[in-house]
Amino acid sequence: MVRIGVVDNDVFALNAMAGYLRRVLPRGYVVVWLADSGRTAVDRCLRSSPVDVLLVDMSMGGMDGLSVIRAVRERDSRTVMIAVTSFSLDEYAADAAKVGAQAIVGKADLKGLVDALVHAKDAPGTYGDVVFASPEDAFERLGSHVVSGMAALSDREREIVAWCSRGDTSADIAGRLGLSEATVNTYLKRAIAKAGARNRVHLVSMWLCDRPAH
Repeated sequence: MVRIGVVDNDVFALNAMAGYLRRVLPRGYVVVWLADSGRTAVDRCLRSSPVDVLLVDMSMGGMDGLSVIRAVRERDSRTVMIAVTSFSLDEYAADAAKVGAQAIVGKADLKGLVDALVHAKDAPGTYGDVVFASPEDAFERLGSHVVSGMAALSDREREIVAWCSRGDTSADIAGRLGLSEATVNTYLKRAIAKAGARNRVHLVSMWLCDRPAH
């Protein structure tokens, strides 16, 4: 059985995609869970409920799709990850390959989505000049580099910096994540130190420079 997870913070899109896949996937392919946040998906992949294939929406709030893929790939050499986006594939293809995905598909390309699910492990995709690596090769490449800058941040630190980049204050973020404001500020101080940033503004600037524009 091929176990599939899907993450998208648009709950309507999440359920629609899951419903479609459950109708059309070949026997032996099973959607075992849905997640409406990047952090939940990472926790399930690495801890409570590993899957064989993970479909990842690129433009989620909080922990975005690129951060999800990188967080899983840095610690997992097995899971096939497919980037999914409603934006132009040009926006994300190169970045998705860089952080360890095996393919990228447009949300409207339903046939392409099924093809990627079935074939991406044995034949990672291409898009224009972008060539995607196998899970094993991507894991080896990411693990062979000294982790620095934004890549050194933990999942929670990335999530908090992402909310900062959208204009949220520490109090706003604390309310969203169920943390104290002091805890949020502690995470930010750690992130500033790890990334080599001068201050919070510089940290957010580094984060935005590390994200694809859209």
